[in-house]
Amino acid sequence: MTPASIMETLPWIVVVGIVLTLIRGALLQLSAWQIKEYRVRRLLAAVDETYWRTQMTHPISLLKWLVAIIISYELITSQFVLATDPFVSIILATYFVLRGLGFLIELIRRSFPRPVPTVKAGLLFMAATLIVAAGSWWAWLSLDYLGATLMVLTTVGLLADRLVIIGVAASVIILKLPTRILKERIFARALSKRSSFTSLTVIGITGSYGKSSVKEFLTTILATSYEILKTPNNINSDIGIAKIILDKLTSHYQFFVAEMGAYQRGEIRKAASIAQPLIGILTSLNDQHIALFGSQHAISRAKYELLEALPADGIAVCNVDNIRVKHLYRKYPGPKLSYGFSIGAHVRATKFKHEPKGINITVSFQTKERVVHAPIFGKHNALNLVGAIAGALAAGMTFAKATKAAQRVKPPERTLQTCTGPNGSLVIDDSYSSNLDGVLAALDVLSHMPHKRKVVIMPSIIELGKQGDMAHALLGENAAAIADSVYVVDSNYRRQIMLSSKGNADKINFPSARQLRSQLQASLDESCAVLITGRLIGQYKRVYSYLTSARTDVITKTEQQ
Repeated sequence: MTPASIMETLPWIVVVGIVLTLIRGALLQLSAWQIKEYRVRRLLAAVDETYWRTQMTHPISLLKWLVAIIISYELITSQFVLATDPFVSIILATYFVLRGLGFLIELIRRSFPRPVPTVKAGLLFMAATLIVAAGSWWAWLSLDYLGATLMVLTTVGLLADRLVIIGVAASVIILKLPTRILKERIFARALSKRSSFTSLTVIGITGSYGKSSVKEFLTTILATSYEILKTPNNINSDIGIAKIILDKLTSHYQFFVAEMGAYQRGEIRKAASIAQPLIGILTSLNDQHIALFGSQHAISRAKYELLEALPADGIAVCNVDNIRVKHLYRKYPGPKLSYGFSIGAHVRATKFKHEPKGINITVSFQTKERVVHAPIFGKHNALNLVGAIAGALAAGMTFAKATKAAQRVKPPERTLQTCTGPNGSLVIDDSYSSNLDGVLAALDVLSHMPHKRKVVIMPSIIELGKQGDMAHALLGENAAAIADSVYVVDSNYRRQIMLSSKGNADKINFPSARQLRSQLQASLDESCAVLITGRLIGQYKRVYSYLTSARTDVITKTEQQ
């Protein structure tokens, strides 16, 4: 190619690089908002997490913002310096070409964190595109006298690159009003439909952790005698419950078991007002999402909304092993049933034992006592099972039927599920969610495994606010004491985790996804037990797939032999 043809082609290469950069930025922003459920407070709370803080304060990001602000001022005042500087133009052109090329490589490797394709994500993408296009058009017109030169292209490209962030955020906020109106219409329809099922018994379950397990265990127990509808997977929001009522509820069902979660006060009250529970189960309270609620008291108030929503003859079922729940249990004025290991609990686990195939617990109620064998792991799951039995008793089952049915429960999806991993290793999949008590309980389960070598793979725990440092110091200490290798898949709280390892710092690693998979491939065998605690995202999803792709339920396989 001649120098002239190269100069003719260069602007088009830069344009392609700019477009790819803008698409990457938009998808990245949408993915971040989607992970935080399009909640401004959750995204702001992420600033406390090292990863997000590092991304926001990265020198290149800050430099782009600075240059973009200066150029915007120049466009407004028509006093051009940086906007027409050839050196700045060359640097920006190089950046866009390299960033665009890097994005193509990410797509080929499937390592880019793309958002889940939904109608809302599509609408936000289109709205953000319009905002970016409008801003870019203004910048283009301001520099129109220069023609379609490289300086104009890179200047407009830089402003568009920064506008993507503003555009997606503005689109989320703009769509809040129509989204709110649509949600209220769905709530009204769901309430009307729910009210027509007068014989339906609804059981609401909430808590900082344990609610999904109790929901699954209770559903299994009740399903031996009744027709049950439950909220699936991790659907526990007010709008999720409303949609389940509209889409799934029929007269065929006798019970509706609804998990209820919240990120702020009022959400459980709204869900309960629609579902109209007769029984409310409160599993636990800790500091999970305290960065959103602001205080422990606010968390307790939010969870107590379920019990406040119960009718006069409604029954509160509470875990009195948890001191905060016990306080709310005492506060509740209506009929109530307590459960736990504690002396004095109405439904009590008096004995507990780990076994190769699961757990063995002795459960007492009034003057009766039953031994329950269940293919689940961990003392915390024994407590969840006792909570499910208590819920079944509140629903009218006999103690004999409830304890017999309790032996049919299975680990909820990705909640301490055991399977055979690569080279005959044991994989304990506890990636459903992550909270401090749950991770500590999972580590306890790992400590009871007979394998010679133990491995932990974990992300940090989000939205702990000021409690994050102490929580991760505790995690680092326990993980390093139990496991031979600890792989942390993000850099949040790196310092706290390392400092707390107490002489075991050599066990703790912060590998890339490629490094982690390489190390696992070289070291896993039948003598290894691997605990995955917390959801793996981004490139680490490939590591999760590698460990669980040949999933064979160890318990089921053992029982079949």
